[in-house]
Amino acid sequence: MYTQNEYEELLRAYRLIGRTVFPTKGKRVEMRFETFYGAYVKRREEIKILQQNKGIINLNTNNVYDFIEFSVCLEKHTMKISIKYENLKLCIPTNTVIYQIEEDDNNSITSLKRLRKLEKYFKETSLLKAFDNVFVDAS
Repeated sequence: MYTQNEYEELLRAYRLIGRTVFPTKGKRVEMRFETFYGAYVKRREEIKILQQNKGIINLNTNNVYDFIEFSVCLEKHTMKISIKYENLKLCIPTNTVIYQIEEDDNNSITSLKRLRKLEKYFKETSLLKAFDNVFVDAS
């Protein structure tokens, strides 16, 4: 049988991998899987991969990776993308907003246009697949 300290250490270790283990009556142990954990890890890892892209600037997110914002520098303009995951159990965002921003030589915005047709890609698939569909495959 585990001591209280051993049990607490085991509990902390399982929480790190998205599982909670706790004893019940008799010699039984119950295990609870944190279903949001896998989605969290996937979003976090996708952000790490996205950061390696040289065209990505101003990438911001919060600790749970349920809000992501970044810009993509293209030849003639910049695209600003904001993504929100309201359901933490999913890897598909619930809200995406994409703006095409054009600036003059003084970095003043001359044009701001919402691109709803491109937003659908980010609402239908994971972040990296959507990014590839919009920016890589279009090249």
